[in-house]
Amino acid sequence: MVTVFALMDAWVAAAGRTDPWLSLGLDLMDGWQADPVAGQKHLAAVLSSLGSLRPPGAVAPDPVALAVWFHHSRRDGMGRTDLDASASAAYEALSGLTEPALAHEVARLVRVLGAGHPEPGDLAGKLLHAAHRAAMGPSHLA
Repeated sequence: MVTVFALMDAWVAAAGRTDPWLSLGLDLMDGWQADPVAGQKHLAAVLSSLGSLRPPGAVAPDPVALAVWFHHSRRDGMGRTDLDASASAAYEALSGLTEPALAHEVARLVRVLGAGHPEPGDLAGKLLHAAHRAAMGPSHLA
C-alpha cells in the first residue's frame, strides 16, 4: 500500500528536510494525487525500482530521484504527460532552491526519459530508464 508518509520520506531522502524543499515536495505530491493515470502507485513503484537498482547512499539532493518526482508534473491538452513541459517545470522549481547545475541536470534527466533511451555514457539516464521500465513491468501493471 502506498502512503503519503512513505512518499514524503522518499522525498526527504531525495531532496532534504528544509522548509523550501518540503514545500516543493508537498506541491509535487498534490500533482501526483491528482493524476488519475499514473498516480502515487506509479511514483512509488519507480522510486522503489530506483532504490533496488542502485546501491544505497545517494546524497540529497539526488538528481535521479528528483527526476522521478518531476517526470509527470505537466500534462498536454489531451491529458498525456508532456516531458518537455515537465522538464521546464523542474528547472523552474529547482533553480530557486539549489545551484543551476542541479536544476539543469534534473531537467535533462526528465527529457532523457522522454527520449526513449539515454546516450551510451549517460549512467544517470540509464538508471532512470531502468527504474521506470522496471516499474512499468508486468508485475507492476497487474
